[in-house]
Amino acid sequence: MMRSFTLCMAGLSLAVAAPASAQSIEWTTPTIPGYGKIKNFPNVAERPIPGMEYKLVWAISSDTQREGVNRTLWSAARVVNLLTAGGIPRDDIDIVIVLYGPAIDAGLTNEAYAAGHDGAANPNLELMSALHEFGVKFYACGQTMAGNDIAESDLNEFTEMSLSAQIVLTNYALQGYVTMPEG
Repeated sequence: MMRSFTLCMAGLSLAVAAPASAQSIEWTTPTIPGYGKIKNFPNVAERPIPGMEYKLVWAISSDTQREGVNRTLWSAARVVNLLTAGGIPRDDIDIVIVLYGPAIDAGLTNEAYAAGHDGAANPNLELMSALHEFGVKFYACGQTMAGNDIAESDLNEFTEMSLSAQIVLTNYALQGYVTMPEG
């Protein structure tokens, strides 16, 4: 009986020790500075696959924020950081983001954003600039724009008008892109 108790306690101490070592890995933002922080765990069951081409598309409708920017834009930055930290070269990562519904505001200029947000500047521009510099393509849903009287000139320099979010998703799905979840 004593032997089984000792084995049980040894297993318990290992289980308790494991999270402590995971905590020793620092949060980093290796590719998109300041956004999408990651912990790059070296010995986990699933990591990015070397030689794989990552073709990803997000359709963002929510304007929920994380750390002061659109939550899903922040999440896209995390994916970029995870992939590059995992050894995937820039040339093997192709990301498309379409903004629609309430999320359309992320694609606005500071001036257009301020008009609907009590004079506030668009908090997403710095993040969108970093993602755009990495190669992320941004589209705004033309149907959302029409329904909200948003002119094409109201879009920031990183965002292009599309016919609709549905067309963007369909076109990229037909080209083999994986639709990523919001959040």
